[in-house]
Amino acid sequence: LPGAKGDRLLVANNLSDNAILVDASSGKTLQTFDLSRSRYIPSAYPYTVIANKAGTKAWVSLWNGSEVAELDLQTGKVARWIDVGTSNDSVGPSSHATAMLLNDKENSLYIALANADSVAAVDLGSAVTYIRYRSDRGNPGSVFQSIALSLDGKYLYAASASLDAIAVFDVKDSNRPPVMARTSDSPPLGFIPTEWYPSALAIAGNDLL
Repeated sequence: LPGAKGDRLLVANNLSDNAILVDASSGKTLQTFDLSRSRYIPSAYPYTVIANKAGTKAWVSLWNGSEVAELDLQTGKVARWIDVGTSNDSVGPSSHATAMLLNDKENSLYIALANADSVAAVDLGSAVTYIRYRSDRGNPGSVFQSIALSLDGKYLYAASASLDAIAVFDVKDSNRPPVMARTSDSPPLGFIPTEWYPSALAIAGNDLL
């Protein structure tokens, strides 16, 4: 992350239920964000971090919390918690929020939900999930572990580890529905077969790696 005094690193401490902002040169911890959601640690399991281009805000997916924490990197506080599929069952499984990415406008956050066969799209203006891109496979078990957006922002790719394939979704970001609580699910256009257990994606020019 860019900073007034040099580059910084934002690290999700998976077994400590926190995230830390570190000076990249000195290694000094500049800020600590408490991400615990109960008296037991670990229980939230911070998994992935992503920041905006200005380096003022960041988001941390909570693998066991079915939430994403939005961090204010200027104040050093958790600005809000974004629900991405908390179960109504007190002992129900988490949606396992994992990989995340921002669209170019930085007004939508996409979150892969590895245990819910879907990718959530969150309107960052209201922190409401406005659509879910689902695997459409009937039975659970797609395990989306990584996501990527095409350079033109038209297609969302989700790596399905257990299906040995990449799900391709049509992303109509500019024509998204009015903000409301979880609209109908959007199925994939299709699947691209891969080798065993794809778990990371990247766009390089015209290639999807």
